[in-house]
Order: sequence, then C-alpha cells, then structure tokens
Amino acid sequence: MMKKQGRQLNILNGLFLKNTKEQEEKVLSAEIQKSQVDLKDKKETLPERQREVEVMLGRNSYSSGLRTYKQLLEKYLKRSEKYSVDLGEYKKAYLKLNSNLKDFNLLSQKIADKKQVYNSEMIKYEEVKKKYEQSLKEYQEITKEYENVINDRKAAQKKFEENSLSLKNINDEVQNLIDKKSVKNDAFIEIKEKLAVEQEEFKAAESQLNGIVSVYELLKKNYQEKKATFEESRKKYHHANTIKNDWEMLIKDFEKTKSNKEKFEQNLQAIDDKVKATEEEANISNEIYNFVEPSLVAMTEKYKEHKKVYEAAAIAYNISKKGYDAEYAKFSELKENLQEINSLKNPSQTVIGYITRDMEAAKNRVDNLAKDFYPLEEKFNLQKNVFEQVSTSYVLVKNLVDEKKGKSKVSNETLTETMDAQKKITMVLEVLKSKYGLLNHQRGQSEEAFKVISQQYEELEKEFQKEQSSFSKIKEDYTAFETRYNSTKESYDTAKEKLAQSEENLEIIKKAYSDIAGLLRGATVNKESILEEYKNSEKEFNRLTDTKEGFEFEVQNNFTALDETYQKGEQLYLNLIEQAKTWHDDYPQYSHSYKIILPEYTKMNSQLEKLSQQYEVVFNDYQNLNKSSEIVQTQYQQEMQRYNADQELYNQVSQEFNHCLDLKNVVLKKDNEFETALNNLNQFIFKNNTLTFPIGEATGSNFIDEFNIPEIEVSESSAKLTNKFELSQWTETYQNLYALVDSISKELKQALTEYQNQLSIFIKVGGKRVIDLGNSDIAYRGTNIESYLERLAINFKEWQSEYVKREQVFSLLVKKYRQYLEESVKLNENIARMSESKNGLQEIINAINSLPNYMDIYSTSYRNVELLASTLGAEVSDLTHLRNIDELKEIINKVYFEHVSALIDENLENTINHFSEIRSSYDQSIINLRKQLDEMEKITRIPTRKVMIESSLPNDLDLKSYFTGALNENVKQLFSTITSSSSFINSVKKVNQFKRVQNLLSVNEGGNAIILPEVPIAFDKKELEFSLVIATIKNIDAPVKVEKLESAYVKPEKPENLADKPSYVEDIVEVEKIEKQHQKIDTEPLKALA
Repeated sequence: MMKKQGRQLNILNGLFLKNTKEQEEKVLSAEIQKSQVDLKDKKETLPERQREVEVMLGRNSYSSGLRTYKQLLEKYLKRSEKYSVDLGEYKKAYLKLNSNLKDFNLLSQKIADKKQVYNSEMIKYEEVKKKYEQSLKEYQEITKEYENVINDRKAAQKKFEENSLSLKNINDEVQNLIDKKSVKNDAFIEIKEKLAVEQEEFKAAESQLNGIVSVYELLKKNYQEKKATFEESRKKYHHANTIKNDWEMLIKDFEKTKSNKEKFEQNLQAIDDKVKATEEEANISNEIYNFVEPSLVAMTEKYKEHKKVYEAAAIAYNISKKGYDAEYAKFSELKENLQEINSLKNPSQTVIGYITRDMEAAKNRVDNLAKDFYPLEEKFNLQKNVFEQVSTSYVLVKNLVDEKKGKSKVSNETLTETMDAQKKITMVLEVLKSKYGLLNHQRGQSEEAFKVISQQYEELEKEFQKEQSSFSKIKEDYTAFETRYNSTKESYDTAKEKLAQSEENLEIIKKAYSDIAGLLRGATVNKESILEEYKNSEKEFNRLTDTKEGFEFEVQNNFTALDETYQKGEQLYLNLIEQAKTWHDDYPQYSHSYKIILPEYTKMNSQLEKLSQQYEVVFNDYQNLNKSSEIVQTQYQQEMQRYNADQELYNQVSQEFNHCLDLKNVVLKKDNEFETALNNLNQFIFKNNTLTFPIGEATGSNFIDEFNIPEIEVSESSAKLTNKFELSQWTETYQNLYALVDSISKELKQALTEYQNQLSIFIKVGGKRVIDLGNSDIAYRGTNIESYLERLAINFKEWQSEYVKREQVFSLLVKKYRQYLEESVKLNENIARMSESKNGLQEIINAINSLPNYMDIYSTSYRNVELLASTLGAEVSDLTHLRNIDELKEIINKVYFEHVSALIDENLENTINHFSEIRSSYDQSIINLRKQLDEMEKITRIPTRKVMIESSLPNDLDLKSYFTGALNENVKQLFSTITSSSSFINSVKKVNQFKRVQNLLSVNEGGNAIILPEVPIAFDKKELEFSLVIATIKNIDAPVKVEKLESAYVKPEKPENLADKPSYVEDIVEVEKIEKQHQKIDTEPLKALA
C-alpha cells in the first residue's frame, strides 16, 4: 500500500513540474510583452518557482501521508484478524489431504504401464492401416488411368469416323463450285455482248444532243437580254404611273379637306347661336327645379331606413345563397359525372365508388345548408316585398322631383355639351386649317413633278407596250425550242443511264465469278487439311489400342498386393481388441478413485490460493504501514518549519487579490454600459431578422406608375434621387448610436488595460499556487472591440455604396419611364387630331354610332331626326317617309349601310397607314425602357425580366372587320324590325340595343406600372454578434496546522504450500477396423476389359 501511495506521489510531483514549466513559460512571455523584464530577472524567477513547487509538494505529501497512514493502519488491523482465523482452518485440512494423495499415486502408476503396452501395439496397427489406405489409393489411380485410356480410345475412334465423313463432304463441295464457275462464265459473255450494243446507242444520243446545244445556248442568251430590256422599260412606266396616281390622290384629299373646313366653319357659327339659346333655357329650368325639390326631403329619411334594413337582409341572404348554390352545383356536377360514367361500356367500379361517396357527402352538405337557407330566404322575401312597396311610393315622389330636376339638369348639361362641342369643333377646325395648308403646300411641290411626268407619260406607255409585244414573241420561240432541247437531253440521259447499268451488271458478274474462283481455291486447301487430319486420327486410334492392352496386366498385380496388406492388419486388430477388454475391466476403479481425490485437492488448493492472496494483501499492508510511518515522522518536522513561511505568503497574495476584485467590478460596469449601447445600435441595424438600412428607397420602394414617379437629378456624369429622406434619417440615427458606442468603448478598453496589469501582478506574486486554482494571466477573452467597430464601419460604407449604385441606375430608369409616358400622351394627341380631322376615323365612328346615339336618352342627339339625317348625309324625309318592306330595305342599305361602307373604304386605309407612321417614337420609348430594365438587372442583380413593359396597342388590330362587323349587326337588327307601311325612324325605334364602336387607336397614357421584386442587401446577422468574457479569479487558501499520530502492530505468518496435483491417466482410444474396400472395385477392370 505504501508503494502505491509512493507512485501516486511521484505522478503528482511530475504533473506539478510539467504544469509549472508550462505556466512559467506563459507568465514569462506576458511579462516580456508588458513590462520588458530583462534576462537576469527571468533567471531569478525560475529557482523561485521551483521552491514554491517544493513547498507545495511537501505540504501535500505530508497531508497525504498522514491520511494514508491512518487508512493503512485501520485496514491492516481489520485484514490481519480475518487472516489468522482462515490460516488455522487451512492447517487442519492440509494433514488429511497428504495421506490420501500417497495411496492414489501408487494406483495411477499401475494403470499407466498397461496403457503404454496397448499404445505400442496401436502404433503398429496404424502403420499397417495407413499402408493399406495408400495402396488402395494407388490401385484406384491405376484403374482410373486404365478407364481414361478406354475412354480416349473411344473418342479417337469417333474422331476417325468424323474425319472420314468430312473428307467425303469436302470432295462434294469442290465439285459443286466447279459447276457454278462454268455457269458464271457463260453469263459474263452474254452481258458483254449487250454492253457493246448499248454503247453504240449512247454515242448516237450524244451526237444528237451536241448538235442542238449551241443553238439552245444562243437562243437563251438572246431571250435573257430582251427580258432585261423589257424589265427596264416596265420600271420606268411603273414609276411614271405611281407619280400620276399620287398626284390624283393628293388633289382629291385637298378638295375633300377644303370642303370639310368650310362645313365646320358653318357648324361653328350654328353652335355659337345654340349656346345663347341654351343659356336662356337653363335659367328657366333652374327656377322650376328650386320650387319642386323640397317635396322630396320629407320621405328620404324613411326610405333610407327601410333600404338599410333591406340591404342588411340581402347581404345575409346572398352570402347564404352563394354557399348553398356552390354546394348544390358541386352535387349536380358529381351527379352528371356519375351518369356519364354509368353510360360508358365498361365503367370503372372504383371510379363509380369514389364519385358516389363524394356525391353523398355533397348531398349531406346541401341538406345541412338548406335547413338554414330556406327560412332565411322566406324572411328575405317578406322584407323585400315591404321594401318594394315603400320604394314604389318613394319612386313616385322622386320621379316627380327628378322630372323637374331632369329638365333643369338637361338644360345645364345641354349647355355644357354644346360648349364642349363648340370647343371640339374649334379644335377640329384648327386641325383642318393646318391640314389644308399642308396639303396646299404639298400640291405646290408635287405639281411640277406631275407636269414633267405628264409630258413623258404617253411616250413611256408606248415604249412599254412595244417592248412587251417584242418580248412576248421571243419568249414563245424560246419556250418551243427549250421543249425540244429538254426532250433530246432526256433521251441522252436515258441512254447514258442504261449504259451505266449494263457496265454495273458486268462488274457484278465479274465479281461473282471471282468470288466463286476464290471459294474453289479455299475449298481445295481445306480438302488437303481435312485429309491430313484423317491420317492423324487413324494413327492416334492405333496407338491407344496398344496402350490399353499394356494396362490390363498391371491392374491384376496391384489387386493381389493390396489384399495381402489387408490380412496382416486384420490380425493386429484382433490382438488390440483383446487388450482393450482387459483394460476396461480395471479402469473404472481407477477413475472412481480419481473423482474422489481431485475435488478434495482442488478445494484445498483453492483455499490455499485465497489464503495466499490474503497473506500478500496483509503483508503488503504491513510493509506500506512501516514505510508510511517513517515518512510521516520525517515530514512532520519539515512541515512545521514551512507553516510560518506559508502564512506570510498568504497575506501578500490576499492584498493583491482584493485590488483585482475592485478593478474587475469597474470592468463589468463598463462592459454592461458598452453592450447596452451596442445592443441598441444592433437593434437599430437589424430588426425582426431584417437589415433596416433603407435600400428600398434607392429604387423608389420598388414601384413606379404615373402617380408615383420620384423626382430625380440627371447630369452628364451622374443620376440621383432628389429626395432621400429615409437615408438621411437612418444615417443620422446610426451615426449618433455609433458615436455613443465608440465613446464607451474607449472607457472599457482603459478599464480592461488596468485590470490586465493588476491581474499580471497578482499572478506574479501568487505564482504557481494561484495559477493552479484556475487563474489565468489573460484578463478577458472574446471579440476584439477595435476590429468589431472597424467591421461595422466597413459594412456601413458598403451599404452606402450599394445605395448609390442602385440609386443611379434607378434614376436612369425613371428618366426612361417619363419619356415613355410623354410619348404615350403625344401619341394619343396625334391620334385625336388624326381621328377628329375630316375624313378621319371619328367620322366613321359617328356614322356607325348615329343609330345608338339617336336611341340613347342621355345623348345630345336623342330622337333628333335632323341631326341623324345630317350625320348620315340624307334628307329628313328619307328617314320619316312611310314605305313598304322592299322600299324600306332599300332605304336602309342606301342611307346607313352604303353610306358607312363608303366612308370605311375611302378613309380607313389612309388612317391606319398614318397611324403606323406616328407610333414609331412610342414603340422606341418602350424598347429604351426595356433596355434600361435589363441594364438594372445586370448592375444590381434585381430581377426585372418579369416586369411587363409592352405596347397597349394591339399588333394585329383589324379595324375594318371591327367596323364592318358592327355595321352588319346593326343592319341585321334593323331588317329584323321591318314591317309593312313603316319608316326608317320607326324601324330604328324598335331595336332594343344597337352595337356601338369606339376608337381603338389609343394607348394607355398612364403606362404600365413597374413593380420590382425586393432584393435586400446580403448580410449575415452573425457579424453583429459580440461576446466579451471577463476572467474570474480565486485566492489561495490559508495554511493548515500539522497533525501528529503514533500506534503499534505485529507482522503476519505465511501459510505452507501443498504437494503436486495428482496426474490422471486418460482412457485408451479404441481401435477402428480396416474397411475392406478393394473387393468393391475388383470387378471394374473386368468391366473395362469387356
């Protein structure tokens, strides 16, 4: 036990020395960086550390030794007492066991001698048995070889027969190839004669073709030259014809514009007169309305109350009805699906089951909803009847007031509409004047060109007709000769093709003849090879026949020797059986004696082992106790001398420890202030898992439309937003919070420096004893404050940079968007001027809509026959005169259908062509805007491909079909109302609803809104994580007084050893009889011979 305690002390000492060395290097390194201690101080520090370690080791060794001594003494006394009792019992059993062992050993010697004699005979028997098995194996091998020779001879005989057959077959094949070679030779001679005939035919066709080629080429050249002359004449005539047609169209457009201008000047004068009359009528209507309006006020409140109750009931009813109708529709659909499935030839029962299940569930839902829906519907109908009766009374009074109010309103509206019409006519008149001046100018420019071309036109026309006649004759001659040339060339190609085919057939016959000759040569060589194999197989068959006869004698001799060996082994086997019988009579008594003596010996030996282990333990405790007593007595004197020195060191270390605690509390306070300020900054930067930097402001909150266009400043070198309120506000708050954090960080770093210096002094004074308590010379660990604040500043600059980048490209996008909106407005203005001009699109629209306007109560032309007749270019009598059915159909076609159709045919094509010219700037603005969106995605990585910026104009608009479709529909409705003895106006009045048209040549001036996806700045929240851990410190414990102890004990007695363990003679192995196997195979050679 003392040895074990000693090893523990040595290990502890080694660990202390190792830790002392590591801690010493760490402390010395810190002192070099902080205090610049010179080399001499380091050399003095090392012995001091070693002395501290020795003091600590001595104190720990004494305390440990004293505890160990007490434990060892207690353990030794307890174990010694038990060991003495067990030793007495062992001595009594020891004497009895020795007497029994002597009797058993004599019996064991006798039985061992018998076994030795038996084993000697057994060895001889095993040798004979082994020899028999070897001889048997050799006999089996030679019979196997004999059988193999028999089988090989059979195989050789079979091969000899096969080679004989192969020789016969190859002879037949050679003769067959000789016959085929003769047939191919005859075919070759026949093809060669046919080829000579076809060569003569080809030469004749070639000669005929060469005779007309030169004539054909000359005629073709003349035809192409004449064709070029004709095309040049045709182009000159076409150019002159184009100038003539353009002049005629210009004169027609000029005259029409002049007529429209004069007509609108007259209309403007009529409108001015109408404005004055309408103002007087509006004043009279207003006075009448003021007199009758108070009559309605009394009933309005009561009507509103009933209406409110009715609307509340209607909302509840509609909600319930909507749910009920939806569920009933599902049920009906499932029912129809089930009927459709059942109507199939082989319906799926699985599908029917699913539909039936869903239909029953839907029916249950419908029934449940019906319980609430039908009572609610009954209540709603009652409320509806009440409200309808109240409404009828209210409407009667209101209609009376509205009638008076309507007249007043119509007068005011008529005045407003008349004044609007006055403005429109004035605007159209200005456009007509502008167009009139433009066409007059164009007429002056084009007149000179028309005069010049008029003088040349007849001459160019005659020249064109002359060239056309001449070209037609040459073309006829050329076409006829070309037909003859093609026929001759076709004959030539046919002869050439037949010649090529015959040459190809000749080559095929030659190749087939060559192949047969090759096969004949191969067959001849193969015949020689087969003949050689035939001779070799015949020779091998004769050799194996001789070998078979030699093996027959050797098999018989081996069988005789094998049988003699078996007989000798059989005799030895009988002797061993007799000895084994005698052994089995004596062995049971010996075995029984061993079974009695062995447990006694084993039990005694086990008892000895346990007792010996007890002795070792007790004796080891005794030795450890002696050593521990000597060590404790020596260490007591040494520890008393060190006690006073330890007490003095404890007082010094405690003083520095208390100073460290004061500085640590200051650090903790500053750290709390710093982390609070830092947390406020981080909460401002990153809130709800989102970076709060207003990057969205740089792209206008990712949304632009006609009402949300940010103000921008664009120069040659830059583009930026005018208003950046969010960025300014965010930056100001960030800088204030950052300044507070930076200020507190300086105070914290100063407090950490002071705490670090005092901690180094505390470690230096306390030395290894302080370090072993877990104290470290590092005052704090965690995030570097300066690096953290620097990283924050870098991130802020990167955010600002990203803001500027997005702001610049977005400002350019806003610029392109504004241009796009401006082009939309300009295009609509151009379309309006074009449509309102004489012969413009509006004239067609007004003509088509004249009938629905006549029937529209809110239209200024309501039931105004004069205005309708003026719009349709007809007389009032044409519209009001009574006619029969055929006359009425004719007047409808003439007044409405033919008039509108003429306007469409005359004006629509020019309008569409002009529109295609004026829309180019609008389309280009869309292209520019799309390019800027792509550029934005490239620079900022904000996806813009899904932003739809497209023209609001249809690309494939068929205005003619649109107008003619409405025209045909209105005419159709008019025809459907025709009756005998009626008028055009009466037919119009019978139509319930005419089809209207509108000006489809317009664009959305508001443009398409641009909605950009939100792409935040990539930022990892972990970059805001800050951690600062302040080192904790512990003081050394006060020294403890030394304790002394004395006691007495005796040495233990060792137990006596047992004699050797009794040996046991194992039972003999019974002999196994040799199996006579050679008799089973003695007939095999005879079978082989047969």
